[in-house]
Amino acid sequence: MHSVLFVCNGNTFRSMTAHHCFKKVCKGKYRVGSAGLLAFSDHVGVRKGVYTELHKLGIKDQHHRRKCTKKLCKSYDLIIAMSTDHQKRLKKMGIQSHLFHELCGQGHKPVLDVEEAMKDPKEKQIERYCRNMVHHIHKSMPKLLKGVAKQF
Repeated sequence: MHSVLFVCNGNTFRSMTAHHCFKKVCKGKYRVGSAGLLAFSDHVGVRKGVYTELHKLGIKDQHHRRKCTKKLCKSYDLIIAMSTDHQKRLKKMGIQSHLFHELCGQGHKPVLDVEEAMKDPKEKQIERYCRNMVHHIHKSMPKLLKGVAKQF
């Protein structure tokens, strides 16, 4: 069975959402995981509202953060970076990765984190952004599944 690892900064929003959405759509065809380049502890929670949106999409899995290491990446066949910054950091670690949007056929663009998307966001803006991004990632899954299949 092939395996796919999604990578972002903290493993509390983007890679975590992609992990659980992809796991749902691939229906056991792939081993799926996620990790954060800056994730240090499972004690820092998932961004507010993300679980609520995932539950609305029928995804009930609980999430456990983990740090992205070279050893972890080597245990997966395909590494998917959520952002161009993540892709650059992975390359410095000697890890080849593919960009999420490119595998979806949506061009060479990052999946932005809240702080990258807006300056000094208010709590309601953060929640709205996270909600919208969860749905964007979820809607991208059929295209991503096709893009991943082409890699194998």
